[in-house]
Amino acid sequence: MARKHARLLLSVWDDEDFTALAPTEQTIYFGILSSRDLSWCGVAPLLPQRFTRNAHGLTERKVTAALDRLSKDRFVVIDRTTAELAVRTFVRHDEIMRQPNVVKAMATALDRVHSDRLRDVILEEVARDFIENPEYPGWKTLANCFPKVMAMVHEKSSGNPSANPSAKGR
Repeated sequence: MARKHARLLLSVWDDEDFTALAPTEQTIYFGILSSRDLSWCGVAPLLPQRFTRNAHGLTERKVTAALDRLSKDRFVVIDRTTAELAVRTFVRHDEIMRQPNVVKAMATALDRVHSDRLRDVILEEVARDFIENPEYPGWKTLANCFPKVMAMVHEKSSGNPSANPSAKGR
């Protein structure tokens, strides 16, 4: 199931960190959120050149600088080794766990992430979502269909160190 729209929280304009970003950085962030390449777990290929066609005047250098700032401020997490980036809060802010069928797409996409670092960051955010929203119906789907992923979420949400921090062998 491909994504057909992007969720944009109106509260983004109340976020001082976001409003402190330059317009180019905000444009790139919105471009990532609305990219067809963004998976259900919030990961996309790190291809700055793709964004140069999204707005007049964007160059690969400007996009790369914007991505660096977004990474510095933790809006995105970048793994240059695997050429991937993750929108750190995507799963939580898109309320993926409210939608059991989308949970399956998210967990499948998470399994396709090449970067152990990005996978770990996503799992931390999913664990945070579990702590904040244990009533969401997607947790049952995750536990039934992807028990290893749910076990990692439980480990991270309990504050216990993971027995397998690289998340290999999910």
